[in-house]
Amino acid sequence: MKISANHSIALAIALIASAALGGCGKSSTTKNDRAANADATYVAPGDKDEYYLFYSG
Repeated sequence: MKISANHSIALAIALIASAALGGCGKSSTTKNDRAANADATYVAPGDKDEYYLFYSG
């Protein structure tokens, strides 16, 4: 059975969409874990002025 180009493209899109949506589950981190991670990365202003890091997340 030969698969046409249109069917191959549709199959590829379906596989990519299912992989992308599969990662949309509930997060396994708790509020306490997120707070601990935020505390671990906190640097007081002026504490390390020679280093700069701009991040978002």
